[in-house]
Amino acid sequence: MNTVPHVKKLSFYVLVVAAFVGAGIQPATSQVVFNTGFEYSGGEPTIGFDAANLNGADGQIGTFSGTLPFGNGDHSTDLMGFEDNGGPNNFSRLLEVDRPLESGFFTAELSQTIPLEGARVSFEVGTRRSAGTTGIEHVKDYDIIGLDGAGNESFHVRVSAHSGDLTGEVQRLGVLSNSGATLEWDLPTLVGDDADGDLDNTGGSHNRGFNAAVNLILGANGFQIDFENFFTSNRNPTPNAYLTDVLPYNESATELAEVRFTFAGGIDPSDPSSTSFQSGYALDNIKVELIPEPSSAALALFAAVALYAKTRRRSV
Repeated sequence: MNTVPHVKKLSFYVLVVAAFVGAGIQPATSQVVFNTGFEYSGGEPTIGFDAANLNGADGQIGTFSGTLPFGNGDHSTDLMGFEDNGGPNNFSRLLEVDRPLESGFFTAELSQTIPLEGARVSFEVGTRRSAGTTGIEHVKDYDIIGLDGAGNESFHVRVSAHSGDLTGEVQRLGVLSNSGATLEWDLPTLVGDDADGDLDNTGGSHNRGFNAAVNLILGANGFQIDFENFFTSNRNPTPNAYLTDVLPYNESATELAEVRFTFAGGIDPSDPSSTSFQSGYALDNIKVELIPEPSSAALALFAAVALYAKTRRRSV
């Protein structure tokens, strides 16, 4: 029996594995440096105002720090849960920031600093208390910001949370760049620009968890936003989805150490009893990971195949 073909096949597989190992590549394996779904099998935490009280969720990686806001909504400083009608989590707990009285931020600190290139930041988000009659379009905006260890910004995503019959950019994502000097709302995609209303009604109903899924895909010189909205059929039967072109970073960061979530609060100075200045949002399933570069894996595989082909020609 001729066993040479089998030996050649075995040699080929050995070469492929050797090429991957030699290049230090583990295909389909990502390095997770932050993760939380706000699920607590040991019982709900007492949140208070210290964001560190959010720590301890099932499977959490990394830590929260900063201050959660005081508000006057239904769930001001507590975790809130709802059934999401067959969405990605079936029944999910999430963090809801509800009508904060002051503006501020809390931070997701990564378990270790990672390079921007190859990183991915994902989360589910919905606007809350977005309606208002003040006529000030962006009073309820909040930001999601990537920072390195020195505080330099990479991505700076702004959420326009105000809804209603206002003109201008409402209920959508925008991006700050050039050290905050440029704010772009019309984000370029493969089929034009994104539109107003992408985040309409994503966080206003407690019994509906179809928040928008946002993935920030980070590269060496910029990032892309991969957006999908989990609208229910009674709102919109077709989820809105888009992938932007590469967007510029805000400052000179080359690494990612933390992600900052801001919140906008305040009272209408002309009417202290009004809640029209106050906003909020729902936040769930935060994950930051470093994903192996596909091109490196492809080069390693190509090298293995080329080496195999060269060896096979010599043996013929």
